[in-house]
Amino acid sequence: MFVARPFGRCSCIVRLMEIRLVQAVRMLGLPAGAADPDAVRAAIAAQPERFAGVLFQEAADSDDVTGVQDALDHLEARLDFFGGLLDTATERRVRAAFRDLLRAWE
Repeated sequence: MFVARPFGRCSCIVRLMEIRLVQAVRMLGLPAGAADPDAVRAAIAAQPERFAGVLFQEAADSDDVTGVQDALDHLEARLDFFGGLLDTATERRVRAAFRDLLRAWE
């Protein structure tokens, strides 16, 4: 359960959504002004392979990822983090693209 607590002039929930948006905008190479939830959702849905590629690169660059299961765990943690920015169909497409990259990496 989320509990909104003051964080400066906004709640922690709002702040977390801002962090998600900023990260997704950066990851997709969108203009900084595109940090609107609907625009980011649409961009991820339109480019799930690109989003998966960035998540895969994060996993490959991480010292904590030493094998296939670690990479899949990393993916799931990041998908959990991005929560409301991906609908179920987009999550499935991101997972499939990530697994394709993982198979090519093995």
